[in-house]
Amino acid sequence: MDVVEGDLGLGDLEGPRLLSELAREILRAMSRENVETFQRAARAYNEGDLDAVLEAFDPEVEWHAVFQVMLGGAATVCRGHEEVRAYFQELAEDFVELRLTMDEFRNLGERLVVVGRFGGRGRASGAEIHSPIVLVADFKAGRIFRMRDYLDTGKGLEAAGLTE
Repeated sequence: MDVVEGDLGLGDLEGPRLLSELAREILRAMSRENVETFQRAARAYNEGDLDAVLEAFDPEVEWHAVFQVMLGGAATVCRGHEEVRAYFQELAEDFVELRLTMDEFRNLGERLVVVGRFGGRGRASGAEIHSPIVLVADFKAGRIFRMRDYLDTGKGLEAAGLTE
């Protein structure tokens, strides 16, 4: 490979500035892909397609889920696809019509903050549940490798380094 020194014919766009612009454009494209990945996973979740949901997660994902907190239980940490699958299957046994509605995305590059609502109906009781939810998803190589859920919007945004 030949190394060329001197004027590259770029005028005012000097090497470092050009590289900086290129890096920003690459990050924007990656960020858009992360939003699209999350949206696909959420649609798949709402449709009950667990295999498609898992495609968005890194095989070694760490997910700090809080759904059980709404029911008086403790938060759960799922590690890896099998634990995430078991978590979703447990929810499906106890609830029908579980749904994630995404109202807002805050795209921070390799971190995506989703503000939305989560709801459903108890399978046995028929009782409806509704809650705001913030999901903070960290991406690596186009897949979610860490995710944290928050039932309090302010706390979720704060955890991501944001304000309302």
